Amino acid sequence: MPIERDKIPWRELPHLRIDEAAELSGFSRRTITQALKDQALNSREVAGIRVIPTADFRRWIQDGEDSGSIVRPALLAIAENKADRLVRKMG
Repeated sequence: MPIERDKIPWRELPHLRIDEAAELSGFSRRTITQALKDQALNSREVAGIRVIPTADFRRWIQDGEDSGSIVRPALLAIAENKADRLVRKMG
C-alpha cells in the first residue's frame, strides 16, 4: 500500500519536493531553486528527484522559532535581488 503524502502533515514528511516547498513557503519555485543554488537551502537527489529535507526547510523558513524577524538573511538577499531587478526593469 503506497503512502499518501497528502494525508500526512508536511512537518512529518522526511523530505519535500521543490513544488511542495514553494507552496508551503509562499515563495515561487524559482526562489526555492535559487536558494538551493546559493546553498542557503540543502537538498539531495532521491531516485532522480530533487528533494529538500523537511528539517532543513523548517530551519530555512524558521518554522517554530521565536525570533524578532521571520526573514532569514538568505531570504532577505533573494527579496532584495528581486526588488533590484524590478526597479531596473521599470527604469
